[in-house]
Amino acid sequence: MMNPIRLRVEIVLKPLLFLSALLTWNGNAQAQFSYQIFYSFGTAYNTPRSPNTGLTQGADGNLYGATSVTTYDDQAHIFRISLNGQLTNIASFFSGLGSYSTPTRLIQSADGNLYGTITLSYQAMGDSVPMQGAVYRISPDGYARALAAFWGTNNTGAQPIGALFQTSDGTLWGTTYSGGIAPGGGRGFGTVFQYRTDGIFSGLLSFPLSQTTGYGPKGGLIEASDGILYGTTTDTGPYAFGPTRGAIFRISSAGFTKLFTFYGTNGASPTGSLLLGHDGALYGTTSSGGAFTNGTVFRIMTDGTFASLFSFAGTNGANPTGDLLQLNDGNLYGTTTGGGSNNLGTIFRITTNGVLTSLFSFKTTTGATPLGGLCIARDGNLYGTTSTGGPAGGGTIFRIVQSPVTTSINNRMITSQSVGLPSPAPFTASNTVPISLWEPGCPCLAPFQAQGTQHPSPILC
Repeated sequence: MMNPIRLRVEIVLKPLLFLSALLTWNGNAQAQFSYQIFYSFGTAYNTPRSPNTGLTQGADGNLYGATSVTTYDDQAHIFRISLNGQLTNIASFFSGLGSYSTPTRLIQSADGNLYGTITLSYQAMGDSVPMQGAVYRISPDGYARALAAFWGTNNTGAQPIGALFQTSDGTLWGTTYSGGIAPGGGRGFGTVFQYRTDGIFSGLLSFPLSQTTGYGPKGGLIEASDGILYGTTTDTGPYAFGPTRGAIFRISSAGFTKLFTFYGTNGASPTGSLLLGHDGALYGTTSSGGAFTNGTVFRIMTDGTFASLFSFAGTNGANPTGDLLQLNDGNLYGTTTGGGSNNLGTIFRITTNGVLTSLFSFKTTTGATPLGGLCIARDGNLYGTTSTGGPAGGGTIFRIVQSPVTTSINNRMITSQSVGLPSPAPFTASNTVPISLWEPGCPCLAPFQAQGTQHPSPILC
């Protein structure tokens, strides 16, 4: 049996707030917003740093996020931060003998819990096979528990990089970037899986190395207005198959259908999840390809009608990897990991017919290289993370403030001018998905079921 994964809880960290210069919104001098560094992470070993996901607002009003590690014997962290700037470390993932630990964006569930996945390279002493990921839950009182593990040796797959999605029946759906068992018994190249409320963990589809289906999904799934699940793959086959660079697919009770193939000029390697727009269309980004090879924003209808809306040129952003957000002004908002004035990433707004405005260019002192998308909180402000930079050097949590508003944090009064953002949609539990993690002193988990076979769950405490 595996040794426990080490968990540390309730480390309260001090916030730091920095106000950047005011920027015009949509070119209107009367409509301004301020970019603020809401929290700055340090660089010390085994402390939260390098946030790698977007944020999620929980039912308790706090924002939840994650930091990753890529070094031996280090720890990834799940944290929450209140809207007055107090950050608390909820749980820590120990990388053990592995080399990385990368949580994904959390979701708030209608049952009050938060759910997420983590990609691990964790191998305890004496284990012959490393664990390669897990599904976890965090209850409203901060109690964290692992629900199921990915081993890569069955149809559940390995390396769950995309965020979970919850359907109305409470089932959690997700994808893995690798693993699974391809048709005919060969190695799979990613899966679609589900975790049901009755505890059944199943791999439903394994991607082969095939141009027919595509493979290697990095984004999560989304349910469209037709009740069908849609997702993307980053690749569609080896170079021998032709210059294909990813696909869009749907999966339903009728089976799997590939809707569209990327060829580079129209985009390549979509990594974020799709967004269901107000108009019923699906929107997304590709991390590369397009007219300038810096990535694209696209739209696809559920019948497969595709439109490439915008190609990033570098000066206005490059290589988007996070999810898009649509506000009730109808526009889409997102981030790029590179490009902009300092080649360290941007925040952008784009209309649904493809008119893009670059709103902010990151630099080292403000935080740089945002890997996740944006979220809108109940205070009406946009929040996000950068994976590097900031005053303390280990990445930041930032916010884009609308108003004018005066905020008191740690007795520091910050006055910001108008952001010009539309008001947020009313908050409902269905807008979010709960987070869950390993809790201290948790018992061994009951065996989980994958495609009718039993696999012992590890102790994840």
